Amino acid sequence: MFPTLPGVCPWCEQSVTTLRGHGLNAQFGGRSFKAVAYICPNPMCQKVLGCEMDPIALKTYIVNEVSEQILEQLKDPLHASLSRLLR
Repeated sequence: MFPTLPGVCPWCEQSVTTLRGHGLNAQFGGRSFKAVAYICPNPMCQKVLGCEMDPIALKTYIVNEVSEQILEQLKDPLHASLSRLLR
């Protein structure tokens, strides 16, 4: 296992070895998605250190989309026949 190197909050300059995550909804280009903001754990600071799409929600979305596509292809007999021919 790799040793963890603490970061430093650019506002309060305290060592950051853990983060607080705050879930939120973000909008971009007219679409809404789940996001997470990473907050400085120092109770006197609590500034946002970063923000990104929620990685767990993104993983779940990708798995669901791929699963649906696979199931649709398995249900379509024409597609299954073409797949066998192309192998």
